[in-house]
Amino acid sequence: MRRNYIGLYWTLPVTWKRFYYLPDDLDPAAARSTTIRYQRERVRRWVDTDGAPGELVDHIHYIDVRPDRATDVGIGYLASVVDQLRSKERTLVYVDFADGTPWRPQRALKKYLFENDLDHESIQPDRVPLDGKPDFDIIKHFADWKLRHGEHQERHQRALSELFAAAASVPAGSNRYAAIAEMLHDRREGTTTGKMWTAANVEQQLRRHGLKTSSARSLSVGSAIIA
Repeated sequence: MRRNYIGLYWTLPVTWKRFYYLPDDLDPAAARSTTIRYQRERVRRWVDTDGAPGELVDHIHYIDVRPDRATDVGIGYLASVVDQLRSKERTLVYVDFADGTPWRPQRALKKYLFENDLDHESIQPDRVPLDGKPDFDIIKHFADWKLRHGEHQERHQRALSELFAAAASVPAGSNRYAAIAEMLHDRREGTTTGKMWTAANVEQQLRRHGLKTSSARSLSVGSAIIA
C-alpha cells in the first residue's frame, strides 16, 4: 500500500535581519529561507528513495515566534491534518535537526505527535544537493548563522557604547545630534547595522533608549557603564 506523505518545514525568525514572516505559498517561502528550502529538498529525496513507497501530497511550513528556540507554535499548524495523521491516512515527515546534533530540538512537537498517536516519520539532517552545492550541510549552516549572530551582537554593543560615550561628551544645543554624528564619523564608528551615523539616526537611537536630552552624565549599555 502506497503512503501519502505531508512534509513539515519550519524555521526561526532572525530579528536583526528583520526576518519575521514567510509567504503562504511554499515556493516563495523556500526562496526566502535556506532552512525551508533545505527541508523541502531533504523530505522530497527521502520520500523518493528512502521511505516506504508513496508520494508527497501536501506540506506545512511556518516560522516560529522565538529567534533562539523552537516553541509549541508548530502544533497549531497541524490542526488541519490531525485526523488524517491519526487515522494513518497520511504520514507527517519532518527533519529532526536534533538527531545526533544539539541544533533546534522540537521537543513540544515530538511530544505532541507521540502522545496523540499521529503517524509520522522523523528523518536525519543529512546533506543534500542544494543551491549549487553537491552536499549542502544544514548543521554547518546553523553554526555559521550562530557565528554571524554573535558578530552582529558584538557590533551592536560596540555601536551603542560609542554612541552613548559621544552623547555624554556633547552638551545640549541645536546642533547636538549632528555634532555627535560627526564625532562618531571622525572615529570611524558605524551604527548598529554598520552604516554611517547621521543627526537623524543619532536622535532616533537616543530617543529609543530614553536618552534624547541626556548629556555629560552616566549612560549605560548592557553591562557597561560609560561615565
